Amino acid sequence: MLRQVTVTRDTRDWIATSGAAGVPCGPINRLDEVFADPQVHARGLRMTLPHPLAGDLPLVANPCVYPARRSSTTPRRRHSASIPARYSINGSA
Repeated sequence: MLRQVTVTRDTRDWIATSGAAGVPCGPINRLDEVFADPQVHARGLRMTLPHPLAGDLPLVANPCVYPARRSSTTPRRRHSASIPARYSINGSA
């Protein structure tokens, strides 16, 4: 039933109509459309993963970029003694 209605207009038209009605929406892209997207290029999100049977598989990387982890050479607990003393915690004065 939905297919009979949705095939009557193209994706851009549905997105424009839905957006105008206040319905958040976006396209569901095929992989070729995803990799053609300027934002995917700008953020460097295309990656490949080797597969033993299929060869290199194109994938989209996680768009969330997290800060680098603390290196193992960064001293941990370097303030452990000064903070309790500063705030008189655990009987320190």
